[in-house]
Amino acid sequence: MSGPRYIFHLGDVPEGVTLESVYGVPGVWPLHRDNSSIIVPLNAGWLIEGELRRLGVPYRLDAASAPNPLPTLPRLPGIRDSVYALLANHQRDAICWSIPRDGALFWHPCGSGKSLTCLCRAAAHHGMAVVVTRAVGRGHWAEEIARYTTEKSLIVTHPLEARADLTAPFPGRTLLYVALGDDRAGIACWRTAAAVWRDAGGVADVRILDSVRKFKRGIWRVRWQVGRMAYLGRGKGGYTFTPATIVEEDAPKYIILTWETLAANVSWLKGLAPETVVYDECHRAKQHKRYVSVPRTVKTVDADGVERVEPVLDETTGDLKMDFVERTNTSMAAKNLSKVCKVRIGATATPIRDRMRDFWAQLDLLFPFQYGSFKSFAIRHCNGHSTTYAKLDSSGSSNTEELRARLSFDVHYVPKSVSHANLPPKRREFTFVDPEDFRELGTAERAELTAEYKAAGPRGPGALAEVCLAEAAAQKRDVVIDMVADALDSGQKVLVFTSRRREVAAIAGALRKRAKKLPRGTEIWATHGADSGEEREAIRKEYMAHPGPCALIATGDSCGEVANLQSTDLHLIVQLPWNSSQIEQWEGRSWRLGSDRSVIYRYVIAKDTQDVKVAAVLLDKIPHVESIGKEHAVDVSTLRESLEREGKSLDELNATLVSKITEGVVCD
Repeated sequence: MSGPRYIFHLGDVPEGVTLESVYGVPGVWPLHRDNSSIIVPLNAGWLIEGELRRLGVPYRLDAASAPNPLPTLPRLPGIRDSVYALLANHQRDAICWSIPRDGALFWHPCGSGKSLTCLCRAAAHHGMAVVVTRAVGRGHWAEEIARYTTEKSLIVTHPLEARADLTAPFPGRTLLYVALGDDRAGIACWRTAAAVWRDAGGVADVRILDSVRKFKRGIWRVRWQVGRMAYLGRGKGGYTFTPATIVEEDAPKYIILTWETLAANVSWLKGLAPETVVYDECHRAKQHKRYVSVPRTVKTVDADGVERVEPVLDETTGDLKMDFVERTNTSMAAKNLSKVCKVRIGATATPIRDRMRDFWAQLDLLFPFQYGSFKSFAIRHCNGHSTTYAKLDSSGSSNTEELRARLSFDVHYVPKSVSHANLPPKRREFTFVDPEDFRELGTAERAELTAEYKAAGPRGPGALAEVCLAEAAAQKRDVVIDMVADALDSGQKVLVFTSRRREVAAIAGALRKRAKKLPRGTEIWATHGADSGEEREAIRKEYMAHPGPCALIATGDSCGEVANLQSTDLHLIVQLPWNSSQIEQWEGRSWRLGSDRSVIYRYVIAKDTQDVKVAAVLLDKIPHVESIGKEHAVDVSTLRESLEREGKSLDELNATLVSKITEGVVCD
């Protein structure tokens, strides 16, 4: 278990008393097989102490000292002097609070300056830092590092390209890779990289050693070493291998890569032995399924010399023995990277995307073992229970006050009312489009939607709902185009988020056809996931630099996180996302630190369509966020109370939902 912890040495347990309630707390582990001592994370010490007293179990406590925040912000290596005057109070508090800790989660609102806070925290250590972010955020992080620090950064775009970039300052050198233990995959990976580098005129060779002891005095000495990876060059005099870390000025401190490529890069990243890892938008690693069970097998050769693979059975029960194998998903890759990093930092505005269960994987990344296994966490805090259809239903929430108390030890929470107190005001508007104002779909569009409906049917209700939302977006397209055109006529800067690439192209194309009717100098940009991160970053910079009028039409998935788009007057959200945290993220693009405009958020909802049902689904999911965080994206308390009082079914809620929102219940 990482981090401070308590050790409770238990005395004799009274007759008839069991310790099930003690071991039911996630993160409590036995220290000895006889259960005479237990290990308890610092965040649960108060809980276990109270439980032992209630049970009448005597104990002796080996206390751990809690990390105390620094009284003042020290000078941080590599941070420019001008930064200290820019830091807001909540950023200073977060940095001072987190420096004494090995793990920290910054639960700060969108646009509150999380990137700068994380950079200052990472700068407190001299070693290399890895930043994991979304593709659209790579350029943003490199820009922040160049602006606020004196350090160099490297953006990883591809596993082999990344290693080639690392070798670029050292042409003609030989790379030494020291493989510790059974690292056949790593050895094969480096041999493949060596061939690529030699062809590109990079490093001269790659030498692979399976042990430091095998490196004898010879013609090589270390010129740059980071962890187990070292660049070598011909030396003079005593040719010795120095295991100490020697970093030259050209070595980058920050390695930036995306969540999407983390699994492909984690093997060589571990070889760098970074000291710090920063998980930007750490809710991207919410997947709790990191292992898959497979039958254990053994190879045998029969009397005829034929090799067979036989399952291994338990000698007592006769059941198959199972092995747990690591999955190749993003969450597992992040877990493996966390194991080699001394300091683990997470930053997110929306840790609970849908349900309480989303929290566990993030907490386990930053605070290993302190919140127990997923099963114990789900039973304790997600109302976990067995059902007819699932071994463990973890879709609920329970013991939320207890979890909130434990999180207060590990999570630095900043409400939006604090971080955004000095920003220009914002306002939400909900515009409902009547069926008589729907755009009539063309023959080709109708045929395409019909084909999508047929293809979505076998995939289930979720896929059908997505097609319904796409149809609703197409039907209200003309209304959206008119809204954007009206705003451009007023000289405003407009940001439009939708969910389909087809809609992005159609809205942008229609606005460009109206170019002659729009004010002179109006610019229209369109981007989505098919564009590279570099292309999206270039478009973002052009939009931010333009004085207006102008419009950026994008999919929410491509620009809905990380991107700075605060130079916006009107933000149209054309297609509602399925969870409230996405609303928080999308709104956070245009209302954040650095904003100098009063932004209006306008949600465009088509009546009598799937749009209204999605709004009802959001009402169901928001309470799970409210139970831990104290603020949420949309104020729906009055609406929720009225709907619960009426006790209607989801289908019956549609008319009520429309009328309530139209009356302004949901609006700020």
